[in-house]
Amino acid sequence: MKTCDEICSSISFNLDDITSCCVSGLGPSPIYCDYTKTKENINYIQKQQEMLNIINSNEIKNYKCNNCCYVKETQMPLKETKYNLIIIRHWTACNCNCVYCNVKGEGSGLFPKYNPYNIIKKLYNDNLIDKENLVVHFQGGDIGVLKEFNSLVELFEENGFKRLDFCTNNIIFQPTIQRIISKQKGTLSLSLDCGTSTTYKKIKGVDKFNQYIKNLKKYVNSVKDKNTIVVNYIIVLGINDNKKEILKFFKLMKNIGIKNVGFRLDYNYANFWTFQSVPLTD
Repeated sequence: MKTCDEICSSISFNLDDITSCCVSGLGPSPIYCDYTKTKENINYIQKQQEMLNIINSNEIKNYKCNNCCYVKETQMPLKETKYNLIIIRHWTACNCNCVYCNVKGEGSGLFPKYNPYNIIKKLYNDNLIDKENLVVHFQGGDIGVLKEFNSLVELFEENGFKRLDFCTNNIIFQPTIQRIISKQKGTLSLSLDCGTSTTYKKIKGVDKFNQYIKNLKKYVNSVKDKNTIVVNYIIVLGINDNKKEILKFFKLMKNIGIKNVGFRLDYNYANFWTFQSVPLTD
């Protein structure tokens, strides 16, 4: 007998639908509905069971999740579980124009076609959320242009959660984020990608470096555990892929008090399919 933790315990609010597979979205991920339908009336437990039935039938051969590491054998009877992971990514609108982003143009991207607030509220009311272990990821576009951001966070605060994970370009300071991370109830992931304002403008397409640093200092000064905040550096071919820029980035992060930084390659920097990356210059 097979089961899947992703199907049983995660729910993702996407641009056009609501699913339960945050890994690839290629398996029998429950497409509960599209944004034009009344989502509050969807029987999520029924959909969940339908997907569990699929992975225990011959139909599984027709899905990408056939060999997925999250599909595992169990001796226990299949039963529904409460959601402990909510992913909110139902918009791609942003106020940046990063060279590595697939949504091009400052102010471009898609604004939400629906608000997941009432859906999540009903899940709480129906006792379908594991409050003590609930982790929420805010992904998608930038939080700064998501009108329902504050009300969604307040909903989680009122009903219970374990941790809120925020991802933002940091152009607009968010007091709500500051409040959550200062209480050690959340994490903050940012992307700076440089150590100078000149390089920042080349990568981000906007001249907001000083504002970014000002906002970052506010967040850092509000938390006891500096590991709560991670500043990322996406390496872009011919722009910030040099020792001089990287060293300036490290120096800047040290001066501000950042403890965690992350590095990764822009997809255009490497041959993604053969995993042959271009070495750093200098």
